[in-house]
Amino acid sequence: MKREVDEIVRVSGLRYWYPGSEDPVLDGVDLNLNRGEMAVLIGPSGCGKSTLMLTLNGIVPKTVGGKIAGEVIVDGTDPLDHELAEMATRVGLVFQDPDSQLATLLVRDEVAFGLQNLRFSREEIEERTRWALELVGLDDLLMRDVFSLSGGQKQRLAIASVLAMRPPIMVLDEPTANLDPAGADEVLTVIGDLRGRLDLTVIIVEHDITLLAAQADRLLVMDEGKIQFSGTPRDVLRANGQTIRDELGLWIPQASEFALELEAAGRSIRPFPLSGNEVPILPVATAVSEVGAPSDPPPASQPQRADPAVLSDGVGFAYPDGTQALSEVSVEIDRGETVALLGRNGSGKSTLSYLLAGLRTPTTGNLEICGLSVTKSSARQLARHVGYVFQYPEHQFVAETVWDDLAYGPRRAGLDEAEVEKRVSDILAMFSLTGYERRHPLALSMGQKRRLSVAGTLITRPDVLILDEPTTGQDRKNALALLGLLGELRASLGLTLLIITHDMRLVARFCERTIVLDCGRIVFDGGPGALFTRIAEPGADDMGLRVPDQWKLARKLRSSGAQVRELADPEELGRLVAGAYR
Repeated sequence: MKREVDEIVRVSGLRYWYPGSEDPVLDGVDLNLNRGEMAVLIGPSGCGKSTLMLTLNGIVPKTVGGKIAGEVIVDGTDPLDHELAEMATRVGLVFQDPDSQLATLLVRDEVAFGLQNLRFSREEIEERTRWALELVGLDDLLMRDVFSLSGGQKQRLAIASVLAMRPPIMVLDEPTANLDPAGADEVLTVIGDLRGRLDLTVIIVEHDITLLAAQADRLLVMDEGKIQFSGTPRDVLRANGQTIRDELGLWIPQASEFALELEAAGRSIRPFPLSGNEVPILPVATAVSEVGAPSDPPPASQPQRADPAVLSDGVGFAYPDGTQALSEVSVEIDRGETVALLGRNGSGKSTLSYLLAGLRTPTTGNLEICGLSVTKSSARQLARHVGYVFQYPEHQFVAETVWDDLAYGPRRAGLDEAEVEKRVSDILAMFSLTGYERRHPLALSMGQKRRLSVAGTLITRPDVLILDEPTTGQDRKNALALLGLLGELRASLGLTLLIITHDMRLVARFCERTIVLDCGRIVFDGGPGALFTRIAEPGADDMGLRVPDQWKLARKLRSSGAQVRELADPEELGRLVAGAYR
């Protein structure tokens, strides 16, 4: 009887086909969750994660259409037997992009909006609104304009709007994907606190469990429309981590990658580590030194050119309300460089990138892109040289099909239809989108949307490519494939890459230079290793960044005398240490 009382989600033999599709996206899902659990659901792009979550409140198939078979019972009810409005009080959804969920102008009104639509009394609306905002720590911002909030505050507001309807289940889609470390910590703290206070069941759809591994009760791994692995994060990663990383192509904690290599050599770390702090300093310095670990590679040499890709001299920008977003930004970026643009949310990264793309004009200073003055050139002239991939892919889709979306840029550039067709066909294959030509861009998975947004920008062959959070929504396999492809294009075409990101794995693995902004000014300009060393110093300002575990692991080994690369990948470190025991 206890299992029946505690069970809040039961999915049995669930199968689902999208309209017009012959193959099911869900193909026999079995899942049971207990009240108060936190489960993290991971899986390759397109495996059915988001679709599964949408069946819990009936959006699939009621709104989307298609065919469904099997059983879904949520909080004792079948979503197909109830209206969507009623199911919204049982299963709350928080989307990855909080802006897509905001419907009003004021914080108070945003939380009240759902309650008003459910026709609660004025007194109940006021009570629930204040209660929900207090729970997420926004009760002092009741009358604040929602668009003036930070990314972390917007995410907390979206959570409050759902909490106000007091659902026993909350589903969050990559809630920290686009937040800086402080914002991510603030959202995860709120989620953890809510579980304890409300006995809330939380399901988080993610591509990377690193930040959630220690907090989650259950790790669910999905592939080919089924739940393949289920258990505690430690147990699942220890038993199946190699398969999850190498065969399914998913991100796992870097400390776990390191430990798996040691496991293969018969050397165990217990408890199985989920973070770098759980990895002890291993007494292997002499043995590792004898392996002959490679030294740090020299920085990539860049040709010195008279016409750099980016030349900024004293650039400043102020918004019409007087807000100074950038001040005295001076920087030079050579053609062919790969540069990470880093900093806290609100530090000025997006504003600077908009100036570089010609979407805004500096209010002071001089800015040139490929020899063109941003102030004196038209947006059309600059667009021939600069491509911009937005943080949220949906913001740049312009057509009803993948094919037409890709063809839009070349057609606007005046290319003949034969050349347009060749470019579209080539780039579909290049980005693994062949077969999706007639699919609506918004019907793609998040990973596919990201690849389409990059492909649609590259198809016009710009000299400078700006990417805002390019690994968001990408599993490990597709993220590394995308980065590898960009690296090849950079080498063959001299493409200059400017990457806005909070993903320090990407920075350590792919970028040769980092530029950090804070309060609209450049506060650091140098290599990734130098950056991590600086922010890891006791008492140092972290500049809104988080040092990756791979750097911490390498530092631990180096401190014991081991000869390892400062920016070595965790699997490389693990193989190196494991070799000492073979």
